[in-house]
Amino acid sequence: MRQELHWITLNPGSWLRRTARTISLRAVRFVLTRPRLLRIARGPFERFPPLKRFQRRAFNVLLADGVAPAPNGFWTEREQFVYARLKSAQEKRAGGVSEPKPIAAAGAASRPRLAFVSPLPPERTGIAQYSADLLPALSRYYDIVLISDQKKVDAAAVGVDFPVHDPPWLRANRHGIDRVVYQMGNSHFHDCMRDLMVEIPGTVVLHDIFLSGLFSWLEKIDPSSAFWTRALYQSHGYVAARDRYRDEEAAKIRYPVNLGVAQAAQGVIVHSEYARGLASDWLGPDFTKHWKVIPHLRAPAEPWPRAAAREAIGLPQDTFVLCSFGSIEPRKLSRRLLNAFLGSSLVRDGKCLLVFVGENHPGNYGTQLLDLIGANKFEARVCITGWVEASRFHAYLAAADLAVQLRTSSRGETSGALLDCLNAGVPVITNAHGSASEFPADAVWMLDDDFSDADLITAFETLHQDAGGRGDLRQRARELVASRHAPEICAQLYAEAIEAFYAEGRTGLSAMLDVAAAVSPPPDEAACRILSRAIARSLPTKRPGRQLLLDVSATCRTELKTGIERVARGLTLAFLDQPPECFRVEPVYLSDEGGFWHYRYARRFALDLLGCPPDILADTAAELQAGDIVLGLDHSGRWLVEADAAGLIADCRNRGASVYFTVHDLLPLRLPQFFPPGDDVACEKWLRAVLQTDGALCTSRTVADDLHDWAGKRDISPLRPFHIGHFRPGGDIANAAATRGFPGDASLHLGAFAARPSFLMVGTIEPRKGHLPVLDAFDQLWGEGVDVNLIVAGVEGWRGLPQDMRRTIPRIVTRLQSDHESGKRLFWLNRASDEYLEKIYAASSCLIAASEAEGFGLPLMEAARYGLPIMARDIPVFREVAGEHAFYFAAEKPDLAQAIKDWLQLYRAGRHPKSDAIPKTAWADSAGRIMDVLLRGDWYASVAPKSGQGDERVPREALVREQFPAAGFR
Repeated sequence: MRQELHWITLNPGSWLRRTARTISLRAVRFVLTRPRLLRIARGPFERFPPLKRFQRRAFNVLLADGVAPAPNGFWTEREQFVYARLKSAQEKRAGGVSEPKPIAAAGAASRPRLAFVSPLPPERTGIAQYSADLLPALSRYYDIVLISDQKKVDAAAVGVDFPVHDPPWLRANRHGIDRVVYQMGNSHFHDCMRDLMVEIPGTVVLHDIFLSGLFSWLEKIDPSSAFWTRALYQSHGYVAARDRYRDEEAAKIRYPVNLGVAQAAQGVIVHSEYARGLASDWLGPDFTKHWKVIPHLRAPAEPWPRAAAREAIGLPQDTFVLCSFGSIEPRKLSRRLLNAFLGSSLVRDGKCLLVFVGENHPGNYGTQLLDLIGANKFEARVCITGWVEASRFHAYLAAADLAVQLRTSSRGETSGALLDCLNAGVPVITNAHGSASEFPADAVWMLDDDFSDADLITAFETLHQDAGGRGDLRQRARELVASRHAPEICAQLYAEAIEAFYAEGRTGLSAMLDVAAAVSPPPDEAACRILSRAIARSLPTKRPGRQLLLDVSATCRTELKTGIERVARGLTLAFLDQPPECFRVEPVYLSDEGGFWHYRYARRFALDLLGCPPDILADTAAELQAGDIVLGLDHSGRWLVEADAAGLIADCRNRGASVYFTVHDLLPLRLPQFFPPGDDVACEKWLRAVLQTDGALCTSRTVADDLHDWAGKRDISPLRPFHIGHFRPGGDIANAAATRGFPGDASLHLGAFAARPSFLMVGTIEPRKGHLPVLDAFDQLWGEGVDVNLIVAGVEGWRGLPQDMRRTIPRIVTRLQSDHESGKRLFWLNRASDEYLEKIYAASSCLIAASEAEGFGLPLMEAARYGLPIMARDIPVFREVAGEHAFYFAAEKPDLAQAIKDWLQLYRAGRHPKSDAIPKTAWADSAGRIMDVLLRGDWYASVAPKSGQGDERVPREALVREQFPAAGFR
């Protein structure tokens, strides 16, 4: 059914308001062009001033939609962001803030003012100490202000008396700051930075590529915030949000949720090429190609004699001390280290100790480690210190003879403990995993990434015996830290990176906004709104890939269970579950909210489809960019016609997006007697709008032929080549947002279906489905004593229409309800769930497809998946779907009763056509076929534009391929 309701309101953009505005403008124009009418109209307004005030107020309301709308939910998120930044730039200009200072030479008196946002000592995080080590050296290049939300800062640990302020101070004084640096990590210490870096962009030092720990913690302390779920959606799409509700821990490990940080940053600094490569795997090389790699720094360690250190922590002077620094975790391979130690010769030497300097794992992993130590009675030889203060940690570094620092499943972090060991001159055994693989081979004993326990045992047994080898590693480790990781060296690299990012930013959005804010006189509010939207379009949001926008305008607004909605849901789920390479899949819908036609992200619909809470994300205006693809999946009817008339489709294409629609059938045009009056006119308007897009995907070759024939005979022609393709819909009910549940009499009915041959009809009760002739045939069969069941599974169609527009539906419903066999051998299963329908398919003997016409015939595909034999009307589309694997009866004036008896005779003899051989198609296959058509240009036919030589079917191998390659668009 192709009928929609529209609420009539006086809200901005509503139908009534737009209609009133149009009528008012036409009336005013009519009066203004006729002097006599104008003189008559002026009289009442001049004599009654209140009437004139009312006139002005009324016209302000009616004409408001013609002015640039306010920045609200009808704007894209990018437009709102640009508007806020423009207003901020205007405030900065009005405040008389001078141009930011260029970078000065190290030690110069005049330096740019830098806001340094980071956790600081005494916070128990490695980034706090990292910042404390960096700041004195970085202060040679910048006048630094520290920004932190912690209650207390240990100024002595920082070493220089920098001013310290909280984030609100930075927001209030942002115009007096020249540069900003954010030290971003994967813990709650960095919570304040999330919004701050969006409001005040700067250089982001990404210590962890994965930020799932921070966002999951935020959601854990405030579940209603859905911080983590929103970050998962923003960075990775709907599949990540769904996975979060299926397996929270697995999602935390799998997804880095760092896109928002990367988009907000002026530039990004990471500490290793491995980290940049890992980010590139998730974000794409375009995102990371300008990132800077600056080694993790270490301030020179204070010399601490080994003897004094051992005395301070109570270790014997003559003991060989093997240490592992940092907390015990599965990804640090602590248990493998313990097993190797227990299997080595060191365990037989009473003067060898293994010390884990750090906290034990709080879960089963830590418990199992303790059990293993206890089972071997090595409590005196293996020690877990627990968390230790910095002074005691450094004492263990000075006391250690050898350190083993292993890692697996790295997520881009740099091991601070490994650097501590090198800085202290502790010989280190490590494996070539993550950033550790970038250390020179002569500075550490480097194991393979996938080393064996025997390799590890050989390493520390060799170094246990080779004091000279340990001495060489100790010397080269200190040389490495001094040459690559010293604060002075890293600070210089910082200054170069910050200034490079700042210079690049001066040619982008910031520069454009500064120029716009400097215009004299400054633009007024209306101009700011128009300018913001224009800039947002010119400089869109940077994204890792293209968007595949699935138009579900009808499906997301209704609860209809027709074949069209099943196709739309099945394809949407298939695309969401397996997004095409380099694409982000976003269901959208057409809307005129706010007074203009646009696409909105159908986030609530998508989440509900995936079984997630639908209210965690809001529907917002969609942002289209070059390379995006809009694919209509259902029948958008009036919405598309009006949107196209308003110029939306042309606007999509002007932005560089391609637009295609799925055409399910042309039946209202071909067989108007089977549809509500006026549906043929509405259908033609919709098809004319579709013809102005880039192409159509049809649900069968039969429909593709019909569309091509119709388009060739119209008095309109597309403005560019209009391509026509086709695909085969899926038959897997369970993967099309299947409904669940059984009625109370389900088992009784299923038993009755199995008791005798049962014929099944599936589909909405509509005039073209052939219910009346089928009922007549079965009444005849029952009268002749043929003992068979007829099952009709489908809802009553067109229930929202007046009775005189419903054609034969009332008669069909009356027959189903009042037939003398109703409830005995005639069963009408109104609103059967998909789960129940699967059982019905399995319990039936034969599917009857009696439709006068179809666009495809999903029940045939579904029946074939269950091996259910098929009786079908002999129409082209059924032949296309089932081939020779169905029993056909005449399309015109069939003797259905006799056809059923003929089929029963074949069935009893086992000679009836088998549906098992019909090719099975899943919704994932359908989605793959669609992408082949769209990306590889595998079109079936095309319609030439006006400038061509007329309509012509073009062989698909001769069609020009699409603009973008199959591998995606960067």
